[in-house]
Amino acid sequence: MKYNNKITISVLIAILLLSITISHANFEFGGLDYINTQGKVVSFGGNLWNDNYSKGTAIFPLAKAWEPVDVGLNDGQPLIIDNLIFTLGGTSAVAVRKDTGEILNQVNLQSIYPHYSSGSLFALKHSNNQYQLISPSKDGRVISFTANIVRDTEGNPTGVNFLPHWSFSVTQLNREELEITSKILTQNATILVDSNSSLNKVYVGFGTDTGHMVVLDSSSGTPLTKGRVLVDSVLGSGSGITYRNFDHIIFSANKGDTGGFVGASVSNGVLTPNLKVKDDIHVDGIIGPMAYAVIDNYFSGGTNGMLVAQDKLGRIIGYDTTNDKLLFIIDHFEGNKTMNGISIAGKYLLLTFAEDINGRAKTVCINYEKAIEEAQYDEDKRANYSTLFENTFASNTYSSAIALSVAEQEFDSIGNIKETIYREVFLTAHRGTKSPQKNLNMFYLDQYNASTKKPISVPYAFQIMESEGVYKTVDGLHIEGGVFSQISYGEGYLVFIDGLGKLNAYTAIKENNLALVNFENTADLLEKGETYQAIVDVVNYTGENQDNIPIEYWINGTRVHEDRLSFGADGITVYFQYTVPIDFDEDSITIEAKLNMKTPRTLEETTYDDNIAAITMEVLQQEELDLEVTHITHSRFYKGQYGTVNVHVRNNSDQTIYNPSAPVRMRIAGTTAEFVQHINLPPKAAGTVSFRLQVPNEERDFTIIGEINHTRVYVETDYTNNTKSKVASIIGVTPSTGCVTDYTEWIEYRSVEGYSSGSKVKEHWTQVFSHYDEEEEEVGTDADGEPIYRTRRTPVYVPKLIGWDVQFYASSGASMSVSPTTIKTGYGIEVEAETWVITNYDRPWILSNMQNVYAYFSDGTSVAMIPQGSTSSIDNLKWILPQNHASVFAQRRHYIPIEWPDGNYKINIFADNANTPGGTLCSDASQTITIQGTMYEDDHTGIR
Repeated sequence: MKYNNKITISVLIAILLLSITISHANFEFGGLDYINTQGKVVSFGGNLWNDNYSKGTAIFPLAKAWEPVDVGLNDGQPLIIDNLIFTLGGTSAVAVRKDTGEILNQVNLQSIYPHYSSGSLFALKHSNNQYQLISPSKDGRVISFTANIVRDTEGNPTGVNFLPHWSFSVTQLNREELEITSKILTQNATILVDSNSSLNKVYVGFGTDTGHMVVLDSSSGTPLTKGRVLVDSVLGSGSGITYRNFDHIIFSANKGDTGGFVGASVSNGVLTPNLKVKDDIHVDGIIGPMAYAVIDNYFSGGTNGMLVAQDKLGRIIGYDTTNDKLLFIIDHFEGNKTMNGISIAGKYLLLTFAEDINGRAKTVCINYEKAIEEAQYDEDKRANYSTLFENTFASNTYSSAIALSVAEQEFDSIGNIKETIYREVFLTAHRGTKSPQKNLNMFYLDQYNASTKKPISVPYAFQIMESEGVYKTVDGLHIEGGVFSQISYGEGYLVFIDGLGKLNAYTAIKENNLALVNFENTADLLEKGETYQAIVDVVNYTGENQDNIPIEYWINGTRVHEDRLSFGADGITVYFQYTVPIDFDEDSITIEAKLNMKTPRTLEETTYDDNIAAITMEVLQQEELDLEVTHITHSRFYKGQYGTVNVHVRNNSDQTIYNPSAPVRMRIAGTTAEFVQHINLPPKAAGTVSFRLQVPNEERDFTIIGEINHTRVYVETDYTNNTKSKVASIIGVTPSTGCVTDYTEWIEYRSVEGYSSGSKVKEHWTQVFSHYDEEEEEVGTDADGEPIYRTRRTPVYVPKLIGWDVQFYASSGASMSVSPTTIKTGYGIEVEAETWVITNYDRPWILSNMQNVYAYFSDGTSVAMIPQGSTSSIDNLKWILPQNHASVFAQRRHYIPIEWPDGNYKINIFADNANTPGGTLCSDASQTITIQGTMYEDDHTGIR
């Protein structure tokens, strides 16, 4: 978001106030001035990761804060920390009080580290009175020194003491096949944190031209365990970037002419390479800088990582880190040199080319959403028409461009604030020295001249004094000596070093006023039962920290929440989370946010006209919805055995029942037994939910009750048909006289995500958001009479396949064996059977094997066989005869009556009650035995 902190407030408005949670922001990539040793974000607005996007809101116009102070030349970026500015000047470290411009200390670092050569600077905060400053030096070493702060009773800094800490020389890293020793390729390093947050550890990472990836412990300057990794590539960006949860570092890596990426993560103080060199990404190599962001995937939904870099020819490439594929390539700017120049701000890529063949710099804005879409239709993934605008400077630049959030005020005819809106702007600077040429400019990022492809200047960017007591606003400034360093914005101050070696600072005129701006909701059309966030930005015009400021939230005229906020000069973003109740019966929801409106006031303001913000959203009125239990079927229930209950349901409406699924409950009347499953139903579709039920070992009747939507996750117009009941009977185990069917088919709905097997017989589609069509809308003209355009975005919905009606089948089988097959009367035979069920059903655990197998003999007797395993499994199951109590040795045999004449006799088995959603299956089998003679013909006539 836009601010250095955020507050999340959650409310369920179903009962007005159910729960409140407040949480601080997770990491946001880029634009960080510094982080503390616990890895928490402290302040936004810097350039630690070369992603120059300030998250704080700037208030304009900016006026000179104090006269420039001499600190020495440096092309790094000044750091703004707790009313302090730390910067390098030449070989010196300088500390300046931000609000006065007073130099508190200036120390030549070569007196501490003799070989130090000026580089860039970043900081770790250990406490309000101690900071650790780290500088990757241009001579190939990294140094660390501490800054101890003296503050007065009001917390303002009055003195700074610099002390040496540690240094690490990368010239120690050699590679046998290279004659050179290692040096850092760029002036930057980067910060990592340990994935084990309980360690509270911070690390310093960088890459070298000898192919070393190095990560140091920030507290000691020593490499981590496995902290010096040699890769078979030249690392093309010495600083690398961190991504994911700040525990990863990634570099561009080049092997010959081919470019890829290599990376590692830190866990428990150990560096683990886990992003192998992908050497087939780009045939023309990849160099720095790089920028990374998580973006929406407009084609398949969800999100994916996007890495933006430049190749050796000066082309811009976008790479999908989630799916490992090229997103786009822009070759329109080949031949330009990039230096610290990629920012990702919203949907925009802001690129600064340091110089072209004529020695002039250029800033280019690209809509990466358009680039991705355009590349989809180009075989080479080119996206040269995605450029929105470009601006060429009169000189080269190493300042890059920095994007800011702006609170833009509109006044009425008598000077009162009429409206405050949120805008995106960006600042550019270059080293041109010719007067009165402007070398510091501000432009709109979200508006541009479509006909000329030029950005539109912000007319109120800066305030200058024309004569004593007479001021005017301008869109840019001429800075004597040009802008030499990178520019920083934080805590309401814009700072940079000019070509004369002086530190400049600009800030807005302060006033006692707070404002709520940019009140937005995560959706314009609300659905019942869904959760949303209303997001509002608090602008702090006082330039000072504010504590205990009350904020209230009202929904449709009822106050639902009150809280207290504390925030710094850059303001804060507040997230209000709420859920629309299922039974909400109004057509719209109006949310009001009220800041500092409780009396007595925490802060006396000059005006309260901008302290209340309201937003209204329509609530989607659901079409008539009717879910029905049509009927209940079940298998036969034998005493003490399992059976199947099928609850047949139907969606009688045109609405798709999906996410959430509809609950289907089966229960037994008069008992606590109940079972619940869920089902998705397309419009006008029927479905079946199957339950397995074990019944008591007694013969009696019982009532089955089937229900759909019993928890009311969906609001229906009629609930009377949501429940059906049926009386079932538990019967004794009695032999059947034959098999009805050994094969069945049935149809059930499956979502795209839930499909795994079965024959698709019917598709179901819905409409989903795809992307925005953008149309340039003329909103006025600029000072030269040229039309000004604003982009109007229209959502486009496309058909999306959500599922199918899927046909499943199940077939049962049975086989038997008899031993011996030739026998004399009076002796016994052994009978074994095997049963199974074959299916393509994706939920085979719902099905069961045969629950009963009976052996039928020619004398009219039948015997229930015994399973040798679980009848719940549909795999091959063996069945045997029970022990025969007439046998002395308890054999499992059936004895042939002595009086049977010789001849052939058929023995049958019947297997039944295999439960499936399509009904009950059975199978049978038979085998013939031959009787020849009697047992009396043998010498031994004992019963076996």
